[in-house]
Parts: sequence; structure tokens; C-alpha cells
Amino acid sequence: MTAPAAPPHRSSARAARLPHGAMLACAAALGGCSVFTTMYATPGPKPDVHPLPVTGTDLFDWKGVIHCHSYLSHDSKGTIAEIAAACRRASVDFVAMTDHQTDASIRDGQRGMVGDTLFMVGCEQRCPQGTIMAFPLTTPIKRWQHAGLLIKDTEAQGGVAFTCHAELWKAWDQPGLEGLTGVEIVNLHGDRHDYPAVQVDALIELCRSILARHPAIVPRNVVGHSDVAPRRKVDPGLRFPWARLATAGIGLWPRAGARPVDGDMQTALQRFGYPPAADDVTTSDIIATFQRRFRPSREDGIADRETRALLADLLEQVGEQP
Repeated sequence: MTAPAAPPHRSSARAARLPHGAMLACAAALGGCSVFTTMYATPGPKPDVHPLPVTGTDLFDWKGVIHCHSYLSHDSKGTIAEIAAACRRASVDFVAMTDHQTDASIRDGQRGMVGDTLFMVGCEQRCPQGTIMAFPLTTPIKRWQHAGLLIKDTEAQGGVAFTCHAELWKAWDQPGLEGLTGVEIVNLHGDRHDYPAVQVDALIELCRSILARHPAIVPRNVVGHSDVAPRRKVDPGLRFPWARLATAGIGLWPRAGARPVDGDMQTALQRFGYPPAADDVTTSDIIATFQRRFRPSREDGIADRETRALLADLLEQVGEQP
């Protein structure tokens, strides 16, 4: 996220009311909520110069999350303490809590500084055209009205509006959408259709720029939505060009010929960074997620010899003994 240098840790009110045209949001990977982050490790400390200036502009880079749900949504159990701890480990400057809107989510949401992270209250709200993310908010925005009116409601509270789940949006050319600040970039059919070359080229340029400004982001910590939410999420899809990105110096790709990893597959996956199995996410689910990323030709959740060999090489690349 690029914005004027109004440090969140110095003035939460000012940071929560950035000028409408001054905030530029980028989807670092083209898959829904995919982000440059870790799975369970840490991406390293904040850079020595913080915030980082963006060359040729009067803007600065702030690291944050603008699509995050908590226990105040039906689809998350995360507490503010758990989210704040994750923000601390990942050196996140700000987080917009865009829970599915209820009176309670706006009234009881976390506002202000929690440690070194600025928390803002917002919402994910449906409308006839699609879904809007709006933040920061002090009162609920009206439900099921035209997107343009949702944007105006948000701006009246000093907030900004983003399209959410853009693959479901309709009628992008309708009047009233000019006030949008940003958009999630997705490919709903990433399992069936290739990403356009021009989009991938733009992504590579964007990622290189981000990585150059944030050298603490190591290759293993460039991940997709499916990596951080096995079974529940499948984006950016089987046809996402991870191998091409790795060739461009963005993320990792396994080399052929490694000796297959021995022993418990779940333990080996966790050493690489995948989450532990749980009641609703089995080891087979996590293996399938690994295959979705690193062996998209067959995603069956079976720890066969080829899958174990690919994991062994990746562990070697990140300095873990297979």
C-alpha cells in the first residue's frame, strides 16, 4: 500500500482518513486475497528505513491487509488478539477489518493501535453489482443499494471503497463507480484458463518492484491464497504461472531429480511452511494444496514419490534438510 507518510503509529485518526486519491492498492498476486506474507514463519523485521519512500513520488510504502475477517463474521473464528499477534510476526503496519457487515461488527470492531499495528473497522458488503469493501467506518453503510451509493456512504464517513470478489461483478461501466479506490484482481477460472500474458507481465513488474523495496520478503514467503487456506481456498488456480514467476526471481519452483523426502509428510510440509492438519483440514487436503501449487498436473492429495521429491527439493532450497 502506498500512501503519504502519515505514520499509523503516530496518528491513527489521520492515517484512517487519507486523501481519497492518495491511496493506491495493488494485489500482489492475482488470486483474490493472495498476499506477500508467510504461512507460519516470519518475513523478517521492518526495513531500516520505515516507511519506505517510493522513488519519484511523495508517497511511502506501508505494509497492510485490507481484506480480513474475525470472529465478528460468520466465516472466521479469529480473535483480535490472534490477528494482532499474526500482524506482529509479519511486521504489518495496518489492517482493515472488513468483516461481513452487522451492527455488532461496526460497533464492536477493533479501532486504533494494537501494538505497532493500526486497526481500522470496515466491512464487506454486497450490492446488486457485486461486493464492496469499505473502510474505515463509524456506522454501518446501507445494505443492498447501488454500488455508487455504497461508495458515497463510505466517502461521507471519510473512508475508501474497493471492489471485492471482482470475478462476480456486473456492469463495470455503470455510472457511480468512479469513486472506487481499488480492486481485487482475480481469475475465477484459474483452473481452466490461462492468465493473459499482459496481466502476467504486469504482475512480474509489480512484484519485482515490491521485492526490491522490501528485501526481507524471501522467495519462500511469496504465497497464494490456497497456500494459506488449504481446502477452503483454491485461487489463484492450477494455471497460475508460478514457474514463470520463479524464473523471474519471484517465489520458488521445485527442480526435478531430488531424492524423495522420507517420513511423515505432514511434518515435512510444516517445515516448509504449510499449516498443521486440523479437524476440518486433513493432511491429504494440505498435500493437495501443495500439489495445486507445485504439481498442478495432478492434484490428488496422495504423497506419492514425485510429490515427496518436489517437497524435498524445496526444503533444500530454503535450507531445511529433506
